[in-house]
Amino acid sequence: MPGPTQTMNAKLRRPMPWTRREFLAAGAGTLLGCLGPDDTITGPRLGVRPKSTTMALAAGTVRPEIGDTAMVVYTPTTALARSPVPVMVFLHGALRTVETFVDGHKPLADQHGVMVAAPYAVQGTWDAMVTGFGRDVKALDRCFEWLFDRVPVSSERLTLSGFSDGATYTLGLGRANGDLFSRLVAYSPGGLLDVAPVGKPPILVSHGREDAVLPYAVSSDVVVPALRGAGYQVDLISFTGGHAVYLPAVEQAMAALGAA
Repeated sequence: MPGPTQTMNAKLRRPMPWTRREFLAAGAGTLLGCLGPDDTITGPRLGVRPKSTTMALAAGTVRPEIGDTAMVVYTPTTALARSPVPVMVFLHGALRTVETFVDGHKPLADQHGVMVAAPYAVQGTWDAMVTGFGRDVKALDRCFEWLFDRVPVSSERLTLSGFSDGATYTLGLGRANGDLFSRLVAYSPGGLLDVAPVGKPPILVSHGREDAVLPYAVSSDVVVPALRGAGYQVDLISFTGGHAVYLPAVEQAMAALGAA
């Protein structure tokens, strides 16, 4: 059974009062009625791309506020000598435990020379989980623009990953932007969002067999077979445990991303 060093558990922190169930209980119809001008459902395509620039960040953690959201960015010393820089983007679950998961990524980021960027959803969980792709896609474009202006990000080594709701969002947003992301990593996803796929990046899925929040069968019987049937190369890592990020899966993703 995984010990405390083998998983990152979403229950370590709860900076926001929402659980996934409570948030969805608000009702998509109610939320649609409250949409503002920035909430228009526009689709999942991201517009920005990595570009040639010089490294403008020092080693350590920064927390920029970008428009109506924010992001936690960790730059290990081992990444400073690399150009272009491999980057792991991490999308949080409904509990918004960004800091916890970034802290959990740091030792592996140090080891493999990989930068970690973890943006926040604008409100609660990710937009497509409740209404449709729109507000968070715009916010992520701004977050990536901030990053690409300051870091020579590798266009061939940019991984999108996420946990729980963030994993479901990763599999949707990532498939729709397979020309941007070189690999997708989903820790305990809850299903597949309907998108028009672009490209076929390889996908890594991990899921605990004892997950009481999003059952293991969602990955083993639905998500993975559907992705493979659509022509994606998919690896599934199963582990004895509950709803958590499995660190050996993070290690595998980080090692692949940071490989010279």
